[in-house]
Amino acid sequence: GGTQNEYGASLFSNLLVNRAYAYISAIRPDVTARQFVIGGNSPLLDLHWDSEDPYNRQLGAGAGGDSAGDYFFLYGGLVVQNAEAGINAIVPYAAFASVGGETATAGVYPPYRGAGGGGTDGALLTFGDDSYDVFFHPTGVRPYQVLTQGAMLTLAGQIAPTLLSQVDVVITSPSGEKTTYRADSNPLGYFYHPKYDHELDEIGVWTVELTVTPIGTSSAGTLNLPIPTGSVLGAQNKTFSVYVIAPDAPVLEWSRPEGKIAVSAGAPLNFSVTAPSDWSGLRGFVVVSTASNILQADSLTMTGRTASFQYNPTTLSASFPNIEAEGRGTGAWASDVVTMTFIITGTDGEGNPNIIVRTTTLFHDTLYSVDTEHLGG
Repeated sequence: GGTQNEYGASLFSNLLVNRAYAYISAIRPDVTARQFVIGGNSPLLDLHWDSEDPYNRQLGAGAGGDSAGDYFFLYGGLVVQNAEAGINAIVPYAAFASVGGETATAGVYPPYRGAGGGGTDGALLTFGDDSYDVFFHPTGVRPYQVLTQGAMLTLAGQIAPTLLSQVDVVITSPSGEKTTYRADSNPLGYFYHPKYDHELDEIGVWTVELTVTPIGTSSAGTLNLPIPTGSVLGAQNKTFSVYVIAPDAPVLEWSRPEGKIAVSAGAPLNFSVTAPSDWSGLRGFVVVSTASNILQADSLTMTGRTASFQYNPTTLSASFPNIEAEGRGTGAWASDVVTMTFIITGTDGEGNPNIIVRTTTLFHDTLYSVDTEHLGG
């Protein structure tokens, strides 16, 4: 009655027959866009946002807001409870959204490029020469992550489109031992099975081949052949590496100071890393990534014990338009947080195959890299 409207239902919970509320969450891999719990008709909640929203200047939000190639996972949950009627229902929802170019038209299309019937707007995402109709966004161990011997390889993630999918995994240890499994996601495309967590017991380069195959029906109907398959965005041949080092492993020497370094945002950055003097048979690699994409995973040319590399955001932005390359703004929120990992493999001074790495993180105009030896670690 009027009393409830005047004071709100929370003061008269004993009079409530129905309880109904909804959760809403919209997230980019690096940024929270909107998150709400809605239990009434309050006009205070601003559910929409535009592509120039600075997202409260969260790390990596971008000085211009969303860019073409940015993508979102949209989640919802509805709870309805009525004790007298015996109703206690929870209904989940998930969807995928991407930001198109300036000339793109907004629209909602059936998933899998129309393989289930209905129209198509082309690939789900396109970066350079690579297009994706389905992909796996890792939320556990990340592609090319550096981990300590004995850690667990946890393959968890969200699949886009957000539908029931089958995941095939082949894990290969540095010594060549293979572990394979096949498992399904939940109906909304979330994937994690703790029983398949794998101990990283060998030092060196592990590889993970991960293939996602849609197996459910979409809103447009049953899938027609050929059914598209996918993997992690930027994985090469559906495969990525994970680097495992000893707990007390040294860090690659490099050409820059330790700790926090001011750099010119948007400008190319030059790096060189040097292996220990008693290592031999050296091979160098570099991996550049953001929360959303693997940008580069390349071999490096060794000159003696040293490998050099130039990070060039302008070049990368030609393939990845969601990378802010123009250097606008100041502070860590003004462009994507970029992680660069340098890896050298070879035979160490004791004659054993080994791996030595350094990771550096670029927060727009500040570069961080810490060698634990210099911290007395």
